[in-house]
Amino acid sequence: MDLNAVQIPERSAAWRGVGKDPRRAATGSAAMPNALPTDAVSHSIVAAEDDDNEATPSKNQPAVDSRGADLEDTNLRLFGNKPVAGGRRLSATVKPFPASDDWFIVHAWVSSTTPARPLKDGTEVTFHLHPTFRPPIVAVEVVDGAAVIDRVTWGWFTIGAEVDGVRLGLSLNTVPGAPERFKSR
Repeated sequence: MDLNAVQIPERSAAWRGVGKDPRRAATGSAAMPNALPTDAVSHSIVAAEDDDNEATPSKNQPAVDSRGADLEDTNLRLFGNKPVAGGRRLSATVKPFPASDDWFIVHAWVSSTTPARPLKDGTEVTFHLHPTFRPPIVAVEVVDGAAVIDRVTWGWFTIGAEVDGVRLGLSLNTVPGAPERFKSR
């Protein structure tokens, strides 16, 4: 394929941030020793123009989709909002932190939904918290049939859990009885 015959559109505002001319990248350079071979083809499409009249989320306001889901909620993408699967259940309660209007206590646990297949003591459950928690991934052993974790948080996020090869997810803004202030941020 003759790369010089490839039609490359003029760069317009829609090309902001798009990489270099593919003909140049394909031939390689000292800066790109592992460049594509000359017979490689790359396909790109021009992104739609940004509508400057649309409201854009600020740094203090997360980007949300039409359902109100946080687009930056990695655990929602990884685990979904699927708290019951494979005979296991991820549950939580959310209560106000004593003497505070800004903080909340999340009490979350994984248990069995099937008496014939209980969670055995000593089984490890891995909880996936919001990335702002340190550490964001915590392993907890089952005691008396449940793995339990308590955390203080400012607002909702999706908590994920893995146990016995089963992945569970729970968006904490869907927990019955969670305070509206917690669910709104």
